[in-house]
Parts: sequence; C-alpha cells; structure tokens
Amino acid sequence: MTQSSALFSAALALLRQTQHGVLATQSLVLPGYPHASWLPFVLDEAGRIVLGSVDVWFANRVCADFDLRQGTKRAA
Repeated sequence: MTQSSALFSAALALLRQTQHGVLATQSLVLPGYPHASWLPFVLDEAGRIVLGSVDVWFANRVCADFDLRQGTKRAA
C-alpha cells in the first residue's frame, strides 16, 4: 500500500466515524479571515462526501470565490 492510499484509507475511516464537520473558506473580500460553517454530511457508496445543509451566505461566498454560478457544474 502506498503512503497516499494509506492516508486516504485513514481519512475515510475517520469520516465514517462521524456525521458532521466544518467547512471553511478564506475570504477574498477580507483576506486572512475565514468563514466556517458546521454542517451534516454522509458518505455515498464510493466514499464521496454528500453535504447536508449549507448556510446561504457561505454557499454564495464559495461560488463567488471560485467564480461558480449556482446550479452549474464545474469540470474537475
């Protein structure tokens, strides 16, 4: 097992132990100031995170910071 796959497995095991977390972003308007939100999540069958509710201000800020529009998908 490579180091990165071992780290991924450890992170996935940690995520499976809880159902909530904190998601944060750095502000572009106020550099150096983060905005964090507590939110529930679940893992899908592939181990990907599916977010629960996110506060509206935070969702709008992330979209603005990454030049995203709500309702659109960004290529990975």
